[in-house]
Amino acid sequence: MTKVGIIGGGDLGRQFRHYISQAPKAQVVGWYDDTVVAGTEVSGLPVMGGLSDLTGDSELKLAIAIGYKHIAFKIKLLSQLQHLGASLYTFAHPSSFIDKESLVEAGVFIYPGCVVEKNVVIEKGALLNNGVIVSHDSRVGAASFIAPGVTICGNATIGKGCFVGAGTIISDGVSIPDFTTLGAGTLVHQTIESSGTYVTKTVLRRIK
Repeated sequence: MTKVGIIGGGDLGRQFRHYISQAPKAQVVGWYDDTVVAGTEVSGLPVMGGLSDLTGDSELKLAIAIGYKHIAFKIKLLSQLQHLGASLYTFAHPSSFIDKESLVEAGVFIYPGCVVEKNVVIEKGALLNNGVIVSHDSRVGAASFIAPGVTICGNATIGKGCFVGAGTIISDGVSIPDFTTLGAGTLVHQTIESSGTYVTKTVLRRIK
């Protein structure tokens, strides 16, 4: 039985716990959270400590439930955990399709109904929410958060630390730079050259 500790005891962490409970041979044993006193229970499980208590314990795998509002912090945490030699928990919901010729790196969390096609790379710590489609030969960067219903067409590249809003469509061959935010329902039909926050109405425009 794989023992899992979840970093972050908020709404996202509780979602993680719910889905992990559906995985064979995996059990969530507690939380790591700086905002809750160690020993306190959250949803019936103990808070085992804060981030300073994390170790490279090979018997415990860590799931990083840090949401899209704190992506830069998540990337920093991934680096710290790698330095510690910690083992990251990788999850794909049983209802998702993951092609055997794709690469899903450590710490990725894939929600129900996702499709990850041939030659796709999902880098460490990325999250694919419900119903995301990542078409052939595309890449999703480390710690990026892909919201529900996003379609990433073939040969597209999403940089690290990106947030892609619900229902966004990214066309074939398009590249998105690191630390870019795309608003819900955005249609990206051309490569974006510089990081920023983008939304679409009839055309793509940068808003900051």
